[in-house]
Amino acid sequence: MDTNNDSQAVKLVFRGKSGILANFKSLADGSRKKSLIRTDQDSDRLKALIKDYDSFNDRTKALGILNRPVSVQKYQKLLYKQIKIAVIRQGFVSRVTLARFKFNPVELIEKITYRNLIEKFVIDNLLGENYEIIRAATIEEAKKGKDIDINAISDEFYDINFELKQYAGSGEFTQAEESAGWLTWTEIKNKDKSAIYKKKARIENLCYYVTFNPMNPGLKVIDRNKLLSLSTSDLERIIRFYCKIMNAHNIKLIEAKRKSDKSLKTNSKYIHKKSTSADEKREWIKDLKAEGKTQVEIAKKIGCSERTVRAYWK
Repeated sequence: MDTNNDSQAVKLVFRGKSGILANFKSLADGSRKKSLIRTDQDSDRLKALIKDYDSFNDRTKALGILNRPVSVQKYQKLLYKQIKIAVIRQGFVSRVTLARFKFNPVELIEKITYRNLIEKFVIDNLLGENYEIIRAATIEEAKKGKDIDINAISDEFYDINFELKQYAGSGEFTQAEESAGWLTWTEIKNKDKSAIYKKKARIENLCYYVTFNPMNPGLKVIDRNKLLSLSTSDLERIIRFYCKIMNAHNIKLIEAKRKSDKSLKTNSKYIHKKSTSADEKREWIKDLKAEGKTQVEIAKKIGCSERTVRAYWK
């Protein structure tokens, strides 16, 4: 038996109860008893994010924004989320950070396990034995995409940011004016970042990102490090793209297996019986007709005359 053809004949399901993501989430749920890795130090990336978080909080307090307007709360939650994501990506956290931000260790270990499963699937499958198939499809999709700079912010943001820094504490702005300016800056940054990430998450732009090498534009390969730098949600989009490509590539094998499975299922409904009733025979003939069998073939299959088949044909 050709096990390779057997595996290719199985349709890949992305979502749903039997989908790839559901399987990973089930495995992640079962990882609750694992211990979260706690360290004495955080990574440089995490330290930088915590510094931004503290700086933002200090700034809003200095401006007298004590009731935390909606825009400030949103940006504060965004910074908090970025810190949490950084912990999940690195797979460990310092004891101080864990206590300070009150992260749930069980939730973290589940998300870290899920992230690891996603990463392993992407690396094993996109860079594995089907690499050339996936590479060709990825490059083709990338032709519709472009480079999205996640650090690109609108001119409006820079204008306000420059004014805030230039006049901070100079007395030219009242505290109320400076507070209003700071809130406008926060809202614009939130809006810009949201728009940028939505563009980056489009599959054609993800494909462009993982294959484009600015130092060597002619080199078209899938970059492993770029894949691992993607967010978990972007990796999920890559997996969905992989399923789509492989299902299209193996469509003939998948369809043949579907028909074979259906035929076996149909036969198993009747073959074990020594005799069949008229209603059962009618249903059997109907199923075999739907599979494209002729009246002669059906008669031989179920052991009856062609006249009987013709009687149940309509």
